Amino acid sequence: MSLAEGLTIEQLAAEVGMSVRNIRNHQSRGLLPAPEVRARVGYYNADHVARLRLILDLQADGFNLAAIERLMSSSGGVAGRLLGLRNAMITPFATESPEVVTAEELARRFGEVDAKTVERIRKLKLLVPLGDDRFEVPSPALMKAAEEVTALGISLHAALALVERVSRDCESISRAFGDCRFNQKVRPYEGFALEPMNA
Repeated sequence: MSLAEGLTIEQLAAEVGMSVRNIRNHQSRGLLPAPEVRARVGYYNADHVARLRLILDLQADGFNLAAIERLMSSSGGVAGRLLGLRNAMITPFATESPEVVTAEELARRFGEVDAKTVERIRKLKLLVPLGDDRFEVPSPALMKAAEEVTALGISLHAALALVERVSRDCESISRAFGDCRFNQKVRPYEGFALEPMNA
């Protein structure tokens, strides 16, 4: 069964790396919408997968279930905006055209930011300094999502922690694929000595 057709709760559990029991618990707390029921079987879609991954990320960043429940149930579409932030982080920057902003615009959007936070932002390459108090924003969608989330009371610190986590995961995946290519292309030939060609 594909994600487009819907996943059973067991398949959903395997997809996100969570137990069926925890998924049912999240549903009972209102953290996860009910599945679509067809022939007495519940089927979950991509939105359910995204929401469960968001819950896992928030837990990894130190949010307990009570805090996550408040975020998900609050008015103003906080859950949707958090999902938007997460999706913006995993969308390749190559699909967007970067934009240039000034330090004054950033202060207006996010308020005053301490030097340590500025350094974190620079290391994550969310902003590229251009000089003269101007910065390139590689992903305007990510900037907009972060702005909306912080406007709702989520700290910039928590948002950056989520970005760092996703960045680490992406780097791990990239390294794993690199190792896989190396093992398939080079390892089979290790141990073979190349004979010098006769002149």
